[in-house]
Amino acid sequence: MKPDYQTLFNTNVQKVKAGTNGQFTGLCPFHNDKNRSLSWNESGLWNCFAGCGSGNAYQFAERLGIDPLPYKNGDMNNIKKTLTPNAKNIKNSRVPEIRRVELSTIDKRQAKDYQKHLKANFSELTRGLPWTIEAIEKTHTGYDPEKKRFTFVHTDQNGKGVNIKWHKTKSKSPFSLKGHGGNRLYPLHLLKAYNPKAPLIYCEGEKDCISLLSQKFQVVTNTTGAG
Repeated sequence: MKPDYQTLFNTNVQKVKAGTNGQFTGLCPFHNDKNRSLSWNESGLWNCFAGCGSGNAYQFAERLGIDPLPYKNGDMNNIKKTLTPNAKNIKNSRVPEIRRVELSTIDKRQAKDYQKHLKANFSELTRGLPWTIEAIEKTHTGYDPEKKRFTFVHTDQNGKGVNIKWHKTKSKSPFSLKGHGGNRLYPLHLLKAYNPKAPLIYCEGEKDCISLLSQKFQVVTNTTGAG
């Protein structure tokens, strides 16, 4: 029996809206979505345009902490129980973590090249910004001369790069390296060195974060912005 992909999405996505040609949109469950960033089709393929990732129904269920097997082999016997866990299951469940895939060697080299370009053209590219070279080095921030955007490297707690995000422009939205986007804390690798007795400022995005880091403040943000 073909897996009931639509029940999976309808049960776990809010404000579902049907589109054309078997397409649907709704609020992405992987970040605080207010813009119907999630899109999927009748085949169970999905994508979050805010950068949380994409995949098939099996991966969608797995990421939600739901048994993904019914969406791989079509076994629908336990579908209702799987999608509507009882109170005990909810109490004992954990919020699934975003898959943190380390950047490839090529992506790491690209991020370093972006940083080199920013440092080489620092005065011109940061005109009007209170940034320092030290803050750029700590956060691995760079600049893509082809796309004319700042680039921000997202890391895990140990400092390993897990995503490259291109900053928004006046006319274009931000975007992440395909398959590596998600809602994370930034700069995650610096948090463990912060003084727990000193103030911690929560700001809107990576650009503001670097401005405050440059002024020696302890600061944190979310990689998906103010939401």
